Amino acid sequence: MSTPPIGPVLLGIDVHGIQSYLFATSKLKEIIGASRIVDDFTGDQPDDVPAQLMTALGLTSTVSGAPTGDRWYVPVRLGGGVVRLLLPNDGIARRFVRLMSEWALVHANGLAFDADWVTYDLSAGNYAEANTDLVLQINAKRQAISRGSGFNGFPFSAPCRLTGDPAEGYDGRNERLCAASLDKRTYQARRDDRWASVKDESILKAFKVDDVRRPFILDLESMQGEAPADAYMAVVALDLNSLGDKGKALVDNAKGVEALHLVRGFVENVAAATSAGFGEALNSLANNPDSPHEFATIARMVDHSGKLPLRPLVFGGDDLTFVMHSVLAPRFAFCLASSLVKAGYSSGVGIAFVKTRSPLSRAMDLAEALLARAKRAGRDKTHIDFMLCSAEIPPDASDRDPAGDRAARGPYDLPGFQALMHNAGILKHELPSSHIRGAVDGFRKSRAAGRELLDDLIENIDRGLGGGARATKNSRELLGTMKSDDAIAATCLDCVDLFRFIAPRPDRGDGARSDAQRNEVIA
Repeated sequence: MSTPPIGPVLLGIDVHGIQSYLFATSKLKEIIGASRIVDDFTGDQPDDVPAQLMTALGLTSTVSGAPTGDRWYVPVRLGGGVVRLLLPNDGIARRFVRLMSEWALVHANGLAFDADWVTYDLSAGNYAEANTDLVLQINAKRQAISRGSGFNGFPFSAPCRLTGDPAEGYDGRNERLCAASLDKRTYQARRDDRWASVKDESILKAFKVDDVRRPFILDLESMQGEAPADAYMAVVALDLNSLGDKGKALVDNAKGVEALHLVRGFVENVAAATSAGFGEALNSLANNPDSPHEFATIARMVDHSGKLPLRPLVFGGDDLTFVMHSVLAPRFAFCLASSLVKAGYSSGVGIAFVKTRSPLSRAMDLAEALLARAKRAGRDKTHIDFMLCSAEIPPDASDRDPAGDRAARGPYDLPGFQALMHNAGILKHELPSSHIRGAVDGFRKSRAAGRELLDDLIENIDRGLGGGARATKNSRELLGTMKSDDAIAATCLDCVDLFRFIAPRPDRGDGARSDAQRNEVIA
């Protein structure tokens, strides 16, 4: 005698190893394809996989009140590699997971995920407890996945040049690719980009982007040029602070279906805040009359490739990752984080400045390490940490930690990071860079040595450094403050690290936009 189906059930699907799936290669087109696959697999749009499979099962969603009739499943959380759905019973849950698995086998070779479900009381169910039980069951199912282990490490067939897995075909001359690599590239090539929503942003009105549905770079070569800063790209990683605690507090006094709808609304609010923040950060690169450097860089890159020199890589839930031209990263990160603060969310932000030809996976690891360091500075407010790698990318962010009697370098809260960008501009515009670099070299050794070199520089300013044309009251006062305040003195090293990404002195020219260009963008 068969056991009758239990229900309703709260179903969970968690994709794991997303970073390794995305960054198994430094081929940006393949990473873009992998990102799109993850988005579609757990997305909340009508043409994404969960909604399509529910339609195939004869069910539609309800976003208010109790489920009834065929309007039975409640989309509690979708996106960012996470699925949470209320389903009628475990029979539907099994069929849904089976269909998800079949889709993944066809379209997402190499994507690892686990699924399970728990019973949920429609009138008195506690969402936090149910989700905790669900996570425990999913984690218990999780097994480690090791790439290239299908043949016990013995290459009986030609290996993929990117992953080491058995190759199944070619993409381009003599480039062997496994099924996962081929699928990612093919998927990206045949899908419309998901960024059509930014087509009305003012940044696209300021530049002649070839295709407003696909406005962002498709390869890292699009960012390469002759300017010194063109040799660098930046990976920007952002993660919201204490989001789980905020969501849990929201449903503490709610039960059953009401709790599910509250969670769904909370997730939608987070998505709306991150989307709005992304738009504000994009537009800040075109609408800032005080710093034309970003505008000039974008204009030059768009003329070269027809695309904006940046690309969202991970954009789901509270986890955001971007790759972009190095010049854009400081202002973009600051404006994105500031927009989220206005929406009520603090975050940690990590920015890894690395050579454009560096492996994206290693740059991503460093950005994540810097993000973690920013979070450790305090989750009650937003912090930004960054690191410049002029040579090989280090395995972690330990070089950012102070040594000996040096004052700490970062992370910075938002006012501190804004001041850092401002001070970097003062020092770069008003003093010879060689003098500044020489002065701060001492702080890499000790506070005493740094103060002594600052004394020498201040004395040179008082004597009319550079003929007095560039050394102004601003730089004199700034160096005086650095001399008396160890914490501010330590930021001088970071000012130097930001030099190449800050606007050059006006007397050197930068292709700055004309008043007509600026007014057109601001209008």
